[in-house]
Amino acid sequence: MTPIDYSVRRETLSRTERQVGAPRASRCGVVSSPHMHPRAPRYQIGKTIFLYLYQSPQVNFYATTTYACLVTTAERVNTIAMSSVLIVGCGVMGLSSAIALAERGHKVVAMDSFPVPSPWSAACDFNKIIRTEYTDKLYTELSVAALDEWRHSPVYNHTFKECGRILITPENHEGRREFERLSIANLQAIGGGKYIEYYKGGEQLGGKFKVLSHNSVKDSTEIKWNPESGLAHAANALRSAHARAEQLGVTFVFGDAGRVVATYTENGTVYVISADGSKRTADQVLLSAGAATGYLVTWDNTSATGLFITHFKLTPQEYEKIQGHSCCV
Repeated sequence: MTPIDYSVRRETLSRTERQVGAPRASRCGVVSSPHMHPRAPRYQIGKTIFLYLYQSPQVNFYATTTYACLVTTAERVNTIAMSSVLIVGCGVMGLSSAIALAERGHKVVAMDSFPVPSPWSAACDFNKIIRTEYTDKLYTELSVAALDEWRHSPVYNHTFKECGRILITPENHEGRREFERLSIANLQAIGGGKYIEYYKGGEQLGGKFKVLSHNSVKDSTEIKWNPESGLAHAANALRSAHARAEQLGVTFVFGDAGRVVATYTENGTVYVISADGSKRTADQVLLSAGAATGYLVTWDNTSATGLFITHFKLTPQEYEKIQGHSCCV
């Protein structure tokens, strides 16, 4: 695979601004506000994207997004002066931010209502699909880099199963067809997607995957299989990230002391108030509360939404039948 230049160029920022504008939806929830101007600065530290929300004379106020919308040039990252950082929320974004910042020598305190993995976290799950096909070119590059981490990082590789991914395109869903076409084109443009296989109809699908031999897929249905995809045990990945953050010296606060119920500004300093009545601040405050963001940031027209997750337990016979097979989409 052709090496990717992960530095973010100014022309990339300009193009993405035109295409994307405001932040988009993610599994961890949507955060939108008139204060998030489409041209407001975004910062990238490691593989975490920061939305720059608020500045006072002493404290900057950020929120994170799981979608790589807009970022500034890579060299700008090192100009963000941080000696202490307070992170609210210990899900995917909170933990990854804590690790990235602690690795750079910053003093980090991370807060959450529950120990990791929090039942409120979108990643408190048995599985999440790891894929590299996205319509956003920057996010495609980030996802390829992330796949390499899933494969090789001792923090995460034991939580990842590279079983491949099957894409079954709905018969009359032109939007989905265009999404897949553009996503694969973006992946191939940076040297990926070399092993994607294409099939058509239920007979070819069943011929490739015996577990799907009894299907009702129409003969004209488009099917794609990308072996360079898989599943991550999301909750275990959070546990591993938490352990890594502790190794790096991150301080964690859970329970009522870690449950942030309000934020406020006093004399140019941002404070967070916990359920036990205590309050904290830092040189930088990072809000990564997912769908709870709208509860903590009460700007007009600010909204945050989340999606529900349902689990069901397989019988031993069902597990035996499907183990080792690719995940279907």
